[in-house]
Amino acid sequence: MYTNNAISLLSRCLVAMMERYFPRNYLGKGLIGAQVDQLVLKEIIQEKLPNLAEHLNKMNVDISTITLNWFIAIFIEALTFDVSKN
Repeated sequence: MYTNNAISLLSRCLVAMMERYFPRNYLGKGLIGAQVDQLVLKEIIQEKLPNLAEHLNKMNVDISTITLNWFIAIFIEALTFDVSKN
């Protein structure tokens, strides 16, 4: 179990990484950064896992409906409520 200090430190580290490596407003209005990552992921799946991409297309499944939460969870689940609610 993590102490409040450890959680606070982890949160600050994640925020610092987001600010340094992610585009401004990555998870801001419209989730533009996350949407771009969804498109990149689709391209990677088509290139590296063509059978999966074909199957998803046949089933009329948009992968972003499944994976968008993954990208958001990387950010939200690692932060304390006080930081993430802003």
